[in-house]
Amino acid sequence: MISPPFILQAALLIVVLLCLQLLRRAGSGRETVTISRQSQADVETSWANLRDAWDKTGLTFTPADIHDSEDEGTRSIHPRVPGQASPIVFKPLPGATPYSINFSVIRQSGLDYPEGEQHFEQWSVEPDGAGSKIVVQTRFVRTLGNTVRTLLALRKQAGILASPQASQIIASLATQTGPAEQRNTGAGAQTNRPRKLTATQLPSHYGREAAISLLAFAYLLTQYRWQSAVMLAFVILWHEYGHLLAYRLTGRRGNRLMLVPFFGGIAVAGSPHKSEFEKAFCALMGPGFSALLTLASFGLWYYDIAPDYDFWFRLCFYFSAVLNLLNLLPIYPLDGGQTAESFLRSFLPQSIFVHLSGLSAVGLVVLGGLGYYDMALFVGIFCFMNMRSLPPHSHLPAMNGSQAVAIAIFYAAIVAAHGSIFYYIST
Repeated sequence: MISPPFILQAALLIVVLLCLQLLRRAGSGRETVTISRQSQADVETSWANLRDAWDKTGLTFTPADIHDSEDEGTRSIHPRVPGQASPIVFKPLPGATPYSINFSVIRQSGLDYPEGEQHFEQWSVEPDGAGSKIVVQTRFVRTLGNTVRTLLALRKQAGILASPQASQIIASLATQTGPAEQRNTGAGAQTNRPRKLTATQLPSHYGREAAISLLAFAYLLTQYRWQSAVMLAFVILWHEYGHLLAYRLTGRRGNRLMLVPFFGGIAVAGSPHKSEFEKAFCALMGPGFSALLTLASFGLWYYDIAPDYDFWFRLCFYFSAVLNLLNLLPIYPLDGGQTAESFLRSFLPQSIFVHLSGLSAVGLVVLGGLGYYDMALFVGIFCFMNMRSLPPHSHLPAMNGSQAVAIAIFYAAIVAAHGSIFYYIST
């Protein structure tokens, strides 16, 4: 019997999933996202501000040096802020209207954008009653977190153009020197030395993700006793750290993890996967790393090594075994589902949707058969929403035979580790 509070939670989950799907589509490169801000200024004034922002900041709205190349037909933007020394290279495009600026970003941080993944933007000014409207249309390929940051940044930049102080702000940016240059001008200038970040200098997304994690932990406290909530949060973070460790082992930087309400946790990679083998390995490292925690806490409890902490050990291996076995079910996009996807894309790419849907259905039946009806409903909704946006093709290199065998053995070993503990608990 499904309780009314659970129905409310399921409704909230659907809303969250719809928002996530919209963000994923926005960052897929297949959708054009439109952002608009109203301005009290007339069209000519707003157009003059837009042109100034393009000529003086390259529409980055930061202090920058502009270099145009007539031979290549490109514009290079050199930001004057620390940590952004690499230029951004734009390819100006013909304007769609007399009051529009079009361009695509072809190179950033020293790396060329892959074909078909270039960041396109169209900035235009339209009449809006007695005033005007700043409209930004864009297409780009980004991860979920970067999609949110990109859209927020574009909205903020459009808001600068729409503000009554737009001309003053742009003029100030054009004459402003970066902090690094300010420190190194004049007599007695010293060589820059690396400095540790203070709490106020950390990237802004750290604060947002910390707040989301605290919200998720507060949600756990509403569902469980505080001891269980603390242990469950620890087990989730340990699991996500396994993914983070895999990202680092495969040479990626800028990775992070956090708790997420309704979903448990998420580890965010700093760059995309390079192969289907790497993708499957990173997916399995969450439950794989957690197998160490499950077996260690079970051993400490079973052999009564520290009797005063037996309650915590039992909570630990119980939550770890259940959580990770759930993630190993072949339900997309759980860890087991992502591993199955990599196998199917490597060996049965023409029927990826049919086979992955079938495996997900089997996993949901198993979950329901174990008596986790509420969880099966949650995961089923999550699976359905993600299957709708599953890309039909993958550009990643497929696994070869030896890689597939290695992943299969790794998967079986992880299932055996968690499954044996779960069987002991259940009997």
